[in-house]
Amino acid sequence: EKITIERNAHGKPYLPGHPQICFNISHSGEYAACAFASIPIAWICSSTAALPGSAWQNGIFPTKTRNALRSGNAETLFFRIWTEEESYGKWRGTGLSGSLGTEKKEGFCMHFSPEKGYEGAVWAAEPVKICMKRIEP
Repeated sequence: EKITIERNAHGKPYLPGHPQICFNISHSGEYAACAFASIPIAWICSSTAALPGSAWQNGIFPTKTRNALRSGNAETLFFRIWTEEESYGKWRGTGLSGSLGTEKKEGFCMHFSPEKGYEGAVWAAEPVKICMKRIEP
């Protein structure tokens, strides 16, 4: 059977005719990966190689979050918050269309760091087990 991938209005991919197969794709730096589950799932992995300038200072986050970023390890905290927000938007299927850090969230977020220089987050309706396998080309 030929497998086709379609996208919702916000670009979230899905397999028409196969609602029991949920997946999400992320890529950053040298890596690309896919998550599979029997429930809707989203994940994001982000390279921490380049902190996006002063993105966290220019108003994309609410004042409370910007203040927290100024008081601690800004890079680590920024990517923890960013991957959580982005994976939540992917899970909902709306992307980053909401106000970052201001909406009450449902579901569960699990953070992970697959290796030095990368931070990630997985979002789902219930806790999921994260198993990673590196496949060399």
